[in-house]
Formats: sequence, C-alpha cells, structure tokens
Amino acid sequence: MKRSVLSILIWVIAAVTISTAEAQTPRNAQDYSSRGFERQKRGDLDGAIEDFTQAIQQSHGPTQASFYENRAQARMLKNDWDGAILDYTQSLEIQVGPIGNEKDKKQSGAAIARPIAMTYNNRGNARKGKGDIEGAIADYNKALETQPRFAEAYYNRGLAFQSQDELEKQWVGSEDRKDIFQSWIFCDRSRLPCIYRLIRVVPKLIQSPHA
Repeated sequence: MKRSVLSILIWVIAAVTISTAEAQTPRNAQDYSSRGFERQKRGDLDGAIEDFTQAIQQSHGPTQASFYENRAQARMLKNDWDGAILDYTQSLEIQVGPIGNEKDKKQSGAAIARPIAMTYNNRGNARKGKGDIEGAIADYNKALETQPRFAEAYYNRGLAFQSQDELEKQWVGSEDRKDIFQSWIFCDRSRLPCIYRLIRVVPKLIQSPHA
C-alpha cells in the first residue's frame, strides 16, 4: 500500500514537472521574445539576445522589426554598439524599405511615422554611444523629419550638438540650445523623465559663456 502511494506521488510530481517545463518552453516567436525580456531583467543579456534571435528567425514583417529592436536594446546594454546599429538598421529596412521612403510613411499617418522615428532616434543613441556624433545627429535629423514634434529626438540631438562642440573645442552655433528648448515645447509634461532631463541640463546651457 505504501509503495502504491509513493508511486502515485512520484508520478504526480513527474507530471507536474513535465507540464511546467513544457509551459516554460517557447512555442513561437512571441514566447521567445517574452522569455528574452525576462532574461534581460535578470541580467542574462546573452540569453536574452539568444531568445530575441530565435524570435527574429521565426517571424517576418512588422513583428520581426520589433524583435530586431528588442535585440538591439539588449546589445546596447552590453555596449555592443555595432551590433545594435545593425539591428536598428535591419528594423528600418523592414519598416521603410532598403531605399528609405520615409516621406511616404510620414504621409501615411502618425501611427506609422512614430515607430520609425523612434527607431531612428534609438539608432542615433547607439551611434552616439559608439562615438559617431555626426552619424547620431544624422539619425536624429531623420527622426525629426519623420516626426517633427518628437521631443526626445530634439533633446538627444541637442546633447549631440553639445558633445560635438566639446570634441571640436569650438562653438559652432546655438543648435544645442534650440533643440533642448524645443524638446521642452513638445514634451508631454506628464513624463517625469523628460522634465528631469530638462531641469538638469537647462541651467548649464543658460550659464554657458557661449549663451
């Protein structure tokens, strides 16, 4: 009798274990992406990149573009700037095509333009992280061409202009000030990070001897 009860318990534990394992095993691209985010939260960036890669391989179209973005973000956390730039570029090719018909996309509506602008902005951040300030500014310009009221792109371009000034050791104009204040105009006041960034940088711009 005792052996029968023990056997039943062992069978139940095994069944639950197998069921849990199957539930945790990704079945499709979205499952891989979800697990990738969980791994990224735990700091397992290599595991996250591996899962995002699986998601990319099992998807196509706009969904695949978003998975490239996810992998790019994980690569940026590893300071893999080249890998992130490549992924953002792949995402853009899916969204606007290899030639780049941003104007056509912009005319299609803000719902389409917004994610494209965000991708350009994020690729600009990756290029700035790599030290390619001119490339970053070019991407922020593209983001603003696509989404003219994009506060974050104005802010990032302003900082890029400021970095450019510091690198060149000369003053090339007031572009950074214009962009920083433009970012305030278009900033959603409910976004605390936006307000925090402005509070931190504006006094520095006002006090600058170049003002």
